[in-house]
Amino acid sequence: MRYVPNAEQKVSEWSGGTTTELYLYPPDGSYRERRFKVRLSTAVCRDETSVFTKLSDTKRILMVLDGAVELCHESGKTVRLCPGDQDAFSGGEKTVSHGACQDFNLMLKEGADGQLEYLKLTAGEKKIFDVKTDVLGIYLVTGSLDVSYHGKYQKMKKGDFLYEDSSHGEMVVHAFESCTLVIAKANNS
Repeated sequence: MRYVPNAEQKVSEWSGGTTTELYLYPPDGSYRERRFKVRLSTAVCRDETSVFTKLSDTKRILMVLDGAVELCHESGKTVRLCPGDQDAFSGGEKTVSHGACQDFNLMLKEGADGQLEYLKLTAGEKKIFDVKTDVLGIYLVTGSLDVSYHGKYQKMKKGDFLYEDSSHGEMVVHAFESCTLVIAKANNS
């Protein structure tokens, strides 16, 4: 397991707010140069109206974590998202967002596929995942928890991120207090 605490995450500006890159595959890829197959990130949309960066040949899955946003796609599709809601769309089409929010993004290229899951756990609750994926990421939106996988343990608090490449086996998540988390799964092939 690789643990990336909130304090060590790279934050950068974009036209409508900030973005935090959590994971990029391959490791020698570059988001700036659009050389990647899988990218996981969070973003804060500060501006009431913002235009998303166009990403040709990229499938995007966006999930709202806090706040609310309305996405208006060039295709004519409009969707309103609240915490836990998600929308999948082509990164190559013009997308305008209305509303302030924090979101979680999964970006996929070159045949990669993936999904996001939004979970709420109560204090003391455990969740067991049977993991069979190339990449598994856990982003803790609120609360605190403990993750165990193949005899390794990691405590997480709000804003922390943890990932495992070539994930196969049981992963156990145990909430110390009520928490909300995002589970991201991706296959690179």
